[in-house]
Amino acid sequence: TSSETPQFLVFSENNLPGWKAYVDGVETPIYTVGSVYMGIIVPEGEHEIEFEFTYKTIVEEFGNMMKKKVGFLF
Repeated sequence: TSSETPQFLVFSENNLPGWKAYVDGVETPIYTVGSVYMGIIVPEGEHEIEFEFTYKTIVEEFGNMMKKKVGFLF
């Protein structure tokens, strides 16, 4: 994307856990727009924008939670 001023880019996809956004390969915060969609701040100039979704199953999330709890015990 290219702009002479900073912009707020809205991506009309549901903002669910698992989404990440990148501006020129650097992760950037995702804001919820209209209680559903995603938005990011894009600085002025020419930039490459990427959105990436990683799906984790409930089993994977539970495993990650247990690793953190076990690590806390030691």
